[in-house]
Amino acid sequence: MSRKAARAVCHETELWQVYEVDDPIDNRRGRVLIFETDAFVRRVQMFPVEWRALNDAELMKLSWGR
Repeated sequence: MSRKAARAVCHETELWQVYEVDDPIDNRRGRVLIFETDAFVRRVQMFPVEWRALNDAELMKLSWGR
């Protein structure tokens, strides 16, 4: 999945793009979920396969994970 397939989530005053990629820091770890705004990037290693089915609040809660 790439940024083209990103899911847009509006949280508070920020528009977040959420997408799944191979870990850009350590590709031995597999896939990661990226949460990105103009000012921030979060990389989450542990996430459910069905992350796209989560509602916006549940998805943003994941962004604070590891």
